[in-house]
Amino acid sequence: MMAMETRFTTQVLDDIAWRIDRHGMSSIPTSTLRDLGLAARNANASAVLVSILDDETQPPVARARAFGHIAALLSNLIRREPKTPSSPPCRLAA
Repeated sequence: MMAMETRFTTQVLDDIAWRIDRHGMSSIPTSTLRDLGLAARNANASAVLVSILDDETQPPVARARAFGHIAALLSNLIRREPKTPSSPPCRLAA
């Protein structure tokens, strides 16, 4: 689903949340959850939440809740990032 260097965006987090809601935690590839755990650690998320998310022996409801907390933390950080334009603004012809 996603490579290690992939950045998590709010859209990606929403897509993961939708899949968890519709198909359960087992529908999310282990590599995606591992990458999400790494992003969470880098964002100073709770080590307990990250370990629950990464641990396949934990109950699915606990892992889904851990995902929710981590996704909220990452979403807040994403929204606070300074916005840089990807291309110069264009002017519409009058």
